[in-house]
Amino acid sequence: MESEPLATSCLVRGQVLSITLRGAATHEAAAVLQHCMRTLQRQFQPVVVLDLSGLQFIASAGLGALVAMRELVRVRGGELRLAAPTPAVLEILTITGLGRLFPLYGDITQAEA
Repeated sequence: MESEPLATSCLVRGQVLSITLRGAATHEAAAVLQHCMRTLQRQFQPVVVLDLSGLQFIASAGLGALVAMRELVRVRGGELRLAAPTPAVLEILTITGLGRLFPLYGDITQAEA
């Protein structure tokens, strides 16, 4: 089964910016991930939630983007939360040790609370 290209959508609710990632965060998805970074800079909120429930795969470029997003949010006094990672993405976060850097939530509702 071929992975879908990465797509995003953003929604601001109160002081929470939720960004949904769908498809595969491969090396070719760098432009989409850069769009997420620009969104963070323009619409910064104290809590930023990445909804990973539709993310099929994440490559090293995607992992690097997560770390960069975390730093961008952190230096502004906010928190980046990861919601509902798929089993494949959770395994990659665990293997790389990056799962320890981010608060992980079982679903988007918990992460936005």
